[in-house]
Amino acid sequence: MNRQRLVGVLRTIPVLVVCTFLAGCAVGAWELNDGEDSRLAWDSSIYGVHGELQSGRGAAKPKWSTTKEVGHLKFARNGWVAIPRASSGSKKALLSHLESQEFAVEAWVRGDPKRMFAGNNWHQYIVAKGEYSKCASPSFGLYTQEKTQGVQFIIRHGGRVDPERRKFCRKVDDPTEVCTKSWYPAREIPCTKLDSRCKGVTGLWDNKWHHLVGTFDGETPRLFVDGVLRTDDTRKSLFPIKYEEELVPDLFIGSTPAKSRCRYDQSFAGDISNVQIWDRALSPVEVYARFVTYKHRFR
Repeated sequence: MNRQRLVGVLRTIPVLVVCTFLAGCAVGAWELNDGEDSRLAWDSSIYGVHGELQSGRGAAKPKWSTTKEVGHLKFARNGWVAIPRASSGSKKALLSHLESQEFAVEAWVRGDPKRMFAGNNWHQYIVAKGEYSKCASPSFGLYTQEKTQGVQFIIRHGGRVDPERRKFCRKVDDPTEVCTKSWYPAREIPCTKLDSRCKGVTGLWDNKWHHLVGTFDGETPRLFVDGVLRTDDTRKSLFPIKYEEELVPDLFIGSTPAKSRCRYDQSFAGDISNVQIWDRALSPVEVYARFVTYKHRFR
């Protein structure tokens, strides 16, 4: 057993012990503090589905960086962490525990706007689960974009356009409809300068660490920034998330599976740490508690 694998096993043992007696542990936990010798991003949850550091042709892989308080990955354009749904040469599903109709996704992020938004950066995905078609949005994800320079939480209800779904998507950007800017059932929950509840968050990318959490309880998506609920969408959910329709079912950190099939650059250019996913929606109290518990590490 090599040193990396031994460290990963030892790191998982206390998590396994605690989760045996307490409900609510994350089903995916990539802390991204593994160190410069690691080729993998270790998953310290009881599932242990580790991610691989990858990059596009001619680009650099994400780099490990350690500050005095916390370790993290530094992402340049066209670099990402890929967590596969199936192991190599096997059809065994590894990410079915992440394909829940109720969930929460968390990440700590830091970015310099001058570096992040220079050039063609359409959507910069921090976390993305799956892809439905060429250049399409994931089942769920957190991302930013040059136009708003805020943060958005997205949920997509499926990739196929059938008559039953299409009738809810007739009017583009109609707040009474399920769909926005697409024939596909998707809801984008933005936190930008255009939303009064997000006042004070427009400077999110200020070279300081910020805590992001998106939650979905089966009906209402909610976006929290630095422990505070900033925006939500109270429209009733008409369709479940159709994970089985994903063209690429992998989980990506720092990009999206559409990276090689989209003319837009959807990779993140900044720092990411402590990505976690739950198979239930965290409550506002739980989100705030996690922010308070960890914020001293990110100062």
